[in-house]
Amino acid sequence: MGGSLRRPLQDVFDLQDKVAASVAGVIEPTLQAAEAARSASWPAVDLTAYDLYLRAYAIVWSSARQIPDALHLLEQAIARDPRYGPALAWAAACCQRLVYDNRSEDPAADRLKGADFARRALEVAGEDPAVLTNAAVALAGFGQDIGAMMALVDRALALNPNFARGWHISGVLRLWAGQPDLAIERAEAALRLSPRARIGTSLLIIGSAHFFRRRFDEAVSKLRLATQEDPSFPEPYRFLAACYAHMGRLDKARETATRLQAISAVVMPDASVLRNAEHRQLYLSGLRLATGEEAAVIAPTSRTGAPRDAAPIRHHEAERQQITALSCELVSVSAGAEGSDLEDLRERYGDFQRRVAETAGRHNGLIHGHLGNSVLVLFGYPEAHEHDAEQAIRAGLELCAAASTLGEMPVRCRVGIATGMVIVGDPVGVGMARGESIVGDAPNLAARLLVSAQPNTVAIDPATRRLIGNLFDCSELGAIEIAGGTEPTRRWQVLGESVVASRFEALRGSALSPLVGRDEEIDLLLRRWARTKAGDGQIVLISGEPGIGKSRIVAALEERLDAAPYLRLRYFCSPYHQDSALFPVVDQLSHAAGFARDDMPAAKLEKLEASVTRAAPPDEDVALLADLVSLPAPERHPLPNLSPQRKKERTLEALLGSSRVWRASNRWS
Repeated sequence: MGGSLRRPLQDVFDLQDKVAASVAGVIEPTLQAAEAARSASWPAVDLTAYDLYLRAYAIVWSSARQIPDALHLLEQAIARDPRYGPALAWAAACCQRLVYDNRSEDPAADRLKGADFARRALEVAGEDPAVLTNAAVALAGFGQDIGAMMALVDRALALNPNFARGWHISGVLRLWAGQPDLAIERAEAALRLSPRARIGTSLLIIGSAHFFRRRFDEAVSKLRLATQEDPSFPEPYRFLAACYAHMGRLDKARETATRLQAISAVVMPDASVLRNAEHRQLYLSGLRLATGEEAAVIAPTSRTGAPRDAAPIRHHEAERQQITALSCELVSVSAGAEGSDLEDLRERYGDFQRRVAETAGRHNGLIHGHLGNSVLVLFGYPEAHEHDAEQAIRAGLELCAAASTLGEMPVRCRVGIATGMVIVGDPVGVGMARGESIVGDAPNLAARLLVSAQPNTVAIDPATRRLIGNLFDCSELGAIEIAGGTEPTRRWQVLGESVVASRFEALRGSALSPLVGRDEEIDLLLRRWARTKAGDGQIVLISGEPGIGKSRIVAALEERLDAAPYLRLRYFCSPYHQDSALFPVVDQLSHAAGFARDDMPAAKLEKLEASVTRAAPPDEDVALLADLVSLPAPERHPLPNLSPQRKKERTLEALLGSSRVWRASNRWS
C-alpha cells in the first residue's frame, strides 16, 4: 500500500474521480430497483403516482414483452398526477419502444400519444436528467430533429455525468444519427459506470455500431451477447442475421432469422430511425439476404398522424449514376476436386466470401450478389465517394493477396474491375424487399475482365485506368472482344500501388490546366515568400472544401519561385490511413529514402541507413526509424528495449534528427 501512495497527486485525484463515478453509477439504479421491489409489495389501492411509476420501472427491463404492462401502469400514474415528469417521460419511451419493436396494435395512435407524453415531460423536466433523456429518445424515435434530441441528452449528462442511462441513450442517438464510433464510446461509458444495471441494451448499440462500420466479426460477438440479455427483444436478432449475411455465413443468417420469426411477425422493420441512408441500406440488404426475398415481411411505415419531421425510410428508386464494379472469383489450382477435396474447396469458398465481405466493408463496397465462388461488389452505390475506383482496386489487390492464406488447399483469386454509368433500382417498382437490378455495361465488363485475368491478378478497363492516374503501377494487356462491342476493349493489369510523392500529381500528371482567377492568392504567397527569404519565417494555411484548387495554388507558387535553392518537404495525409497519426511522416520518410515498390526489406533498410547515417545518429535511431516504416531492425543497430511511452519519445527524437539531415541538403523533392 505504501508504494501505491507514492504515485503523483494528480493520479490519485483521477483514481478518486473514477471510483466515485463507478460507485454513483452502481448505487443509483440499485436504490431505484430496491424502491421498485418495495412498491410491488403494497396493495394496489394504496398506490400513489410514484408507486405506480416504480412498479412500471421494475417490469420495463424484465422483458420487451412486458412493455405494454409497464405503459398501462405509467398511464395510471399520469392519471393521478398529470404533471409527474418521470412517468410522462417513461410512458413516452415505452410508446416509442412498442412502435420500434413492431409490438404496437395501433402505431399511429401510439406515435401521437408518445410524442404528447414526451412534450409534456419536457415542460416539467426542469433539471431532471432522466426525464430529459427518456423524452429525447422517444421524440428522436418518432422522427424529430436528431441533433436537438442529442443536445437534450448532452444537457442531461452535464447535469449528472455519472448518469449511466444518459450515456446509453446518447449512444442510441449517435447510432441513429450515423455516428457509430461515437455510439460505441457512449455505450461503453454506460457499461463502465454501471456494468450490471438495467440501463438499456448497450451491447446492442456496440454490436450495431460495429456492424455499420463493417467490422462484422466484432459485431457478431456483441450481438450474440445482446440476444442473451433479453431473448424476447427482436432487434439484436435482426442485426445479427444481417451481419451473418454480409459475412457470407448464410446458414447462420437463416438460422438467426428463424429465431427472429419465432418472437416477431415482422422480420424487416421500418428502419426510419436510421438517418444515414447507407446504414439503412446495409441493414435492410443484410436482412433480405438472411431471409430470402420471398420470406421478407416489411413493417409498413405508418405516417398517419406522425410528427411532421419524421424521417421515413428512403427506398432507392431507379437512378442513373456512375459505379465501379468489382467481380472476383476464387479458383482452385488443382485440376479437379472430388470427395474430401470437394468438401475442402466448399469450406474455402465460405472463407473467401467472408473475406470479401470484410474487405468490401473496409473499402466502402456493397456486395450485390454471390454466385458459387464468384462475388459482385459495387463501389459508388448507394452513395458515391470521391475515390471509389481506387477503393475497388485496393480491395481487389487485398483479395488476391489473401487468397493464399485461406487454407491448405491451393487456391487463387482473380479480379475484374470496370467503371461506367448504370441505372440501379427496381424496374418493376416492387421496392426494396425484392432486390435491385443494375442496367449498364460495367458489371458485365467486370465479369468479362475477370474471365480474361490470370490467377492472383487484377484486370481493369480504360475508364478505371483513367480515374486512378498514376496512383497504381499498371501493365497494359492485350485487348479483348466484348459481346456487342464494335471494337476490342483495352485492359490493364494492376501491379501494385505506385511510389508517388503527391496524389495531386499522380492523378493529374505534369500538364496542369491554366490557373484562372487566383492572382490575389498567388501574390499573397509570393509576398510571404519574399519575407521568408529576408529571414522573417512565415506560415501560411490554405484551407477550403475538397476540389476547389488548394493543391493547384501550391503548384502555381512553385512555378513562380526564383532559382534560389530551397528545401521542400511534403507530407500527405491519406483517407486510407486515418488510424495512423504518423502516416504522413512514415510516407515522407519512405520517399526521402528512395524506396521502390519492388524493393526487398534488406534493400529498403540499406536505403534508409544511407539516408540518415550521414549525420552519424545513434544506432538506436536507425533501429527506431526502421521499426517506424515496418522494417526489421538491422543486427548492427538493434532495437532498444524501451517502454511504449519512452519508445514513442525516442522515435520522435530520431525523426527530428533525420530532418536535420534533409535540411542540410540543398533541395529535396
